[in-house]
Amino acid sequence: MPLVPEALTALACAEDPTVAREALKAARRALGEEAERYEPLMELLCRRATELARLRRLAGSDELTGLANRRAFKLALDRERARLERGGIGPAVVLIDLDDMKSINDDLGHAAGDEALQHVAEALQEAVRGSDLVARLGGDELALLLPETCAQGARAVAERARRFVEARSVRGRPLRTSVGWAVASPDEPDALLQTADARLYADKRRRRRGQSRSPSAAA
Repeated sequence: MPLVPEALTALACAEDPTVAREALKAARRALGEEAERYEPLMELLCRRATELARLRRLAGSDELTGLANRRAFKLALDRERARLERGGIGPAVVLIDLDDMKSINDDLGHAAGDEALQHVAEALQEAVRGSDLVARLGGDELALLLPETCAQGARAVAERARRFVEARSVRGRPLRTSVGWAVASPDEPDALLQTADARLYADKRRRRRGQSRSPSAAA
């Protein structure tokens, strides 16, 4: 039946459950009376699409916090850099370190450290827009990717992110963070992370000296 390969092609290529369901409906319509004959195969292809989507989510997410992982963050950042080359502003990046992670682990145990990271993840997700990406890069290092964001906006998000995190505590111990931000430049798109990282460590040094806690003070 010549319609069979054509009717099943979109379903066989689907890697997303929503796309697969639409392709399944289209295949059933195209196959008409023959659809029942191919139903087991079509259901198998739908399950395959669901499993592929699940595996992609696992590959791009951090198991402990549910945030994007380093790989997903880098891919998203590359996409935003490519968009910048075509014109526009941003992206901006905010880097966040949990200052007391070692002492939390040492004094309260690693389970408390895991709780602290989960609290930070929740706070950061509350602090950003739906279009922003929150990622755990590793250990106690987290990052925000802010599409189409200027310097003023990046500073404001950095301050809000710190405020949201430091409103939380783990087992009675307040959480403290250092932050750094940067906005990508069309001339130096690769300097984004280095600039944010330098501001983060400058912020960390100031906090250790008991000076200004505002990330906007970093130049």
